[in-house]
Amino acid sequence: MTSNRDLSKRFIGEVINGRNLSLIDEIVAEDFLYIDSTLGTVKGRDGLKDLFGRLFIAFPDLVWTVDQDVSEGDTIGGRFSWTGTNDGEFRSMPATHKRVTAHGAAFNRITNGMLAETRMIRDDLGLMRQLGVIPEPPTNN
Repeated sequence: MTSNRDLSKRFIGEVINGRNLSLIDEIVAEDFLYIDSTLGTVKGRDGLKDLFGRLFIAFPDLVWTVDQDVSEGDTIGGRFSWTGTNDGEFRSMPATHKRVTAHGAAFNRITNGMLAETRMIRDDLGLMRQLGVIPEPPTNN
């Protein structure tokens, strides 16, 4: 039996960093829920494939890194970062061609050996500042 940590590493390594969206059918529950602090809720495998497909277009060189993880019961969560160059449309905004690093935290619930739910919190303000969409705050000298 695969551990929750192993399933999480496989999702990040093969689905996200390996760009293997077809693997979602094997390791993600049909009734999967993605609950995001900014984007709202995405339902099902197809919704997750669409979400990551659009992210891969916006950041074709995206690399996801787990900075820290903790596993307890049916949940694995932790801090993450990802880097990528914005070379495609992102949230209806044209490409900026800027390299960014995004940070956040995710909590994944595993049920019957499959990813059943993800709750995501990201520093979207920091990401938008790096993309130049939102100006940096003035510095106090």
